[in-house]
Amino acid sequence: NLLPDQNQTLFLLTDDANAIDEAMEFFPDHNWVYFRRKRHRGTEGGWEEQVPSKNPQMEMITILATLELVRHCDTLVHSQSKFSNLLRKSMPSNVTVYQVDKNVTVLYHANHSHSAQELMDLLERKRKEKK
Repeated sequence: NLLPDQNQTLFLLTDDANAIDEAMEFFPDHNWVYFRRKRHRGTEGGWEEQVPSKNPQMEMITILATLELVRHCDTLVHSQSKFSNLLRKSMPSNVTVYQVDKNVTVLYHANHSHSAQELMDLLERKRKEKK
């Protein structure tokens, strides 16, 4: 369990609207902070449409604000990406870092819709366990 105590604030950075919904659903007692902006859901958008807001200026403002805000965080939980590397370099040297896909051998799979379906199935099982 990587989540801190419930009284701490978590700055959630994601380009997937589902991740925000899932955080709120499965961990409602935590204080989540995130940018309100247009995001894709799951596999929608793909590589062809990387700017869901259709507003490149706003996306750049969000990136710059993120780089500033992570300087005040003391933990980074991330997956492998160049942006995560940039965030880490912007943070103080004494931060705690968790890379969730560190031991994953196949990070990118040609069949993204298959992995998305696996995630949806997992979440549905977790919802049933909560009942």
